[in-house]
Amino acid sequence: MTRTYQEGYFYPASLKEQVIREYQSGYSMNYLRIKYDIKGCDTIRRWLHAKGLRTIPQKNYLAKMTPSASNQSPKNSGQQPDIEQLQQELKAAQQRLEDAQIKAQMLERLIELAEQRHQISIRKKDGTR
Repeated sequence: MTRTYQEGYFYPASLKEQVIREYQSGYSMNYLRIKYDIKGCDTIRRWLHAKGLRTIPQKNYLAKMTPSASNQSPKNSGQQPDIEQLQQELKAAQQRLEDAQIKAQMLERLIELAEQRHQISIRKKDGTR
């Protein structure tokens, strides 16, 4: 049901109701905007506000989920992320943190060597303006 709506076009009430129902069932606003080719970042939010509804705060992992992925597994029917997926994401985040720490140490050492070799002060002294 992908249609292209031109700017200034009023969306049909049936489309608005469908989008609101799907949003309340757990689909992200971004996914629905793409699915129905809705222009404007706040359009769906305005539709919700007009109906007196609030937006649903979503975690990053829920916002990334595609509708088909959230409906595939019966054990995830409550929209809880897969434990294995979260463990993989945690490992990846820990690896990025470790890499960033190593990079910071390397940069610190580089500054020390540059200060020693060229006998200049690179770091800003406390209390200077």
